[in-house]
Amino acid sequence: MKVLLICGSPRNGNTQAMLEKVAEGAKEGGAETEMVLLRKLDIKHCIGCKSETGECSIPDDMQKLYPKLLEADVLVFGTPAYYDNVTGIFKDFMDRTNIFYKEKKWEGKPFAILTVGGMEIGEGSIERCEEIMKNFTALHKMKLMGSVLASAFKAREIEKDEGKMKECMELGKKLANL
Repeated sequence: MKVLLICGSPRNGNTQAMLEKVAEGAKEGGAETEMVLLRKLDIKHCIGCKSETGECSIPDDMQKLYPKLLEADVLVFGTPAYYDNVTGIFKDFMDRTNIFYKEKKWEGKPFAILTVGGMEIGEGSIERCEEIMKNFTALHKMKLMGSVLASAFKAREIEKDEGKMKECMELGKKLANL
């Protein structure tokens, strides 16, 4: 089982900490894991070319990421909530998966969502961010296996929240045993 974790945070903060805990749980469950830090990649904006070849024409780091996204058995998408939305780098990533859409290359692929924000759960922003990711994956006809939403204000503060860390660990174990 290969679990690929995609981190849409522009810094090493709460989203990354949550993804690391999911990866730990998945490894404990016997899965192979890899985390992709979008902030370390050169991912340009989608130009909406509607490629007829099924190949993206933009020569950047997405070219190395595409095979990993297809080979993974499970995907885990993590992003902090920015103004009721995903981060800009995660949005560029989402847009650039358009080449998978026409041929339904992700149809039925299991995935999970992690989102965290510097506001309280129930105020709406974190939930709206999750909804955006659910809409994105619904278009690809993917299969949601779980979500973890969290509230944290300072970088890596989420690591002190034993309940959320346990939830992430359990999600990782679940994903490893699909």
